[in-house]
Amino acid sequence: MTDSAGVMELKELSRKGDRHFFDRDTMRFFDSRVMDRTFPVQDGIYFVTSEKQSPEHRRFWTVRFMDNSGRVSTIGEFQGWSNQKSAMRMAEKVSAAARASVQVNLGRRRPVRVRGHRRMRN
Repeated sequence: MTDSAGVMELKELSRKGDRHFFDRDTMRFFDSRVMDRTFPVQDGIYFVTSEKQSPEHRRFWTVRFMDNSGRVSTIGEFQGWSNQKSAMRMAEKVSAAARASVQVNLGRRRPVRVRGHRRMRN
């Protein structure tokens, strides 16, 4: 993916890989929204989603990674950020770390090593 990759490219890659992450029914079920800004790396792209469990609950944000096959994984915890700004900062930080192959602290006791497209362990 290129640095100009956006949400439409994420959705297209997901469809080509026969994945259902961006299907309308899936997005509606989780009341999901995809933030416009994306963070490309060599083997995929980091992005941020927000989900709301029900109308009574507040919205939370999740940092995601999509590899070049269209598979999406969660970075850190599902709905691990209470606001969009902090989730976007983390996506930017993790993508920069992936490009530089350095450690990132996600609030855990020990930092997690990031190398290219590898997913972080919870």
